[in-house]
Amino acid sequence: MPGRLLVTGLLHLSLVACSVALPEGPLAATVEEAGIQYHIETASASCEPGDIVELTYRITNTTPDAFRPGGVVNCDYCTRQFHATRRGEEVWRTCRVVPPCGGVEFILAPGETREWVEEWALTNDNGTMEPEDDYPLGPGTYTIVAEIYLGPNVQRVPVSIELRIR
Repeated sequence: MPGRLLVTGLLHLSLVACSVALPEGPLAATVEEAGIQYHIETASASCEPGDIVELTYRITNTTPDAFRPGGVVNCDYCTRQFHATRRGEEVWRTCRVVPPCGGVEFILAPGETREWVEEWALTNDNGTMEPEDDYPLGPGTYTIVAEIYLGPNVQRVPVSIELRIR
């Protein structure tokens, strides 16, 4: 009987320990292609509705040669794209319509890094540019993708993370 009590007590203790929420650390992902690193990160893998999530997207040239993938839109918020989906449906995007701001060649020197930071208020932008029709997202897992916006005929290298809203 004492052995049975000990096993029952240990089982109960382990179930309680498993149900305690542990703090979640930073969430990051990196994709490397041809010596170019594409990196996305945020401070936590999960958040609460109403939080403001800061996303960082970074591209680093680890090669000894300049990286020249082509032209980009000459508007910083459209040069890099962040977008979020849930179950394959897009819920948010940083640049819906590319403004007529011209183009510029994107170049990264050897060892150079470019970084962009974006805040997301965990809202569904309803597929429009108007903030009046945005609404808060509900609990669930969202895929956040970052990529450089190159011309339509240039291969893009997306990098993504999974963010959970509790």
